[in-house]
Amino acid sequence: MKTTIKGILTALSVATLLSACQTEKVMTWEPTDCVYFVNSTDISRFGFATLPDPTVESAIFTVEVNLAGNLVGHDRVFYVEVLKNAGHSQTRYEIIQPSILKANESTANIEIRLWRTPNLDTDRDTITIKLKGSNDLIADMALYNRNMENVASTRHITFYNGIERPSWWGTDAMSEFYFGRYHVIKMQILQIVLGSMENPRADTVAWNLYRLLLNNYCEEHDIRYPDDGTEVRFLPGY
Repeated sequence: MKTTIKGILTALSVATLLSACQTEKVMTWEPTDCVYFVNSTDISRFGFATLPDPTVESAIFTVEVNLAGNLVGHDRVFYVEVLKNAGHSQTRYEIIQPSILKANESTANIEIRLWRTPNLDTDRDTITIKLKGSNDLIADMALYNRNMENVASTRHITFYNGIERPSWWGTDAMSEFYFGRYHVIKMQILQIVLGSMENPRADTVAWNLYRLLLNNYCEEHDIRYPDDGTEVRFLPGY
């Protein structure tokens, strides 16, 4: 009888040990942090004309992804799938896989190489991508079990060989207040006066000087909108 009880206790101990090992294995394998796109309605736009050399054959542009969860001391990877391919057969692009969230960082970049194909000279083309998880990261807020507003796992990306409206120049009242109405002419003026089409308000201290230079250029050269002939200014209502 003692031998039987001892055997049962031994079997239970082994089973408990195996169960603990299996549980530990699952917990260390399952990802607990999530990557996502900020702004569920946003469209990422890329135009070759915004590059320092707009005549290059191809270029890599990036789409930012954010982390919900914990920073860790090692690199983690995630992937991207294409939900909707380009509409034109000539459009050529490549998504660099995998994307890497570097150690102790809360944002990462998806890198996409786009070729300057002739169809993009006259027409825009769009793809839709979706984040895919890995053994390191989740890519679905529902699985992450968090209710966060204005986030998404998908993103539309528009390609064009001309000048696309940059993401920093939004359609909100604040952008209208600082820059006035959006127009390609203003992007060209930014390049001429400031030597860049990057956000001039990134340096908020220098913005007042930048705006003075931009408006002086418009006034001195009598820059007007081609559609209605009104003056171009980097001011509300212009």
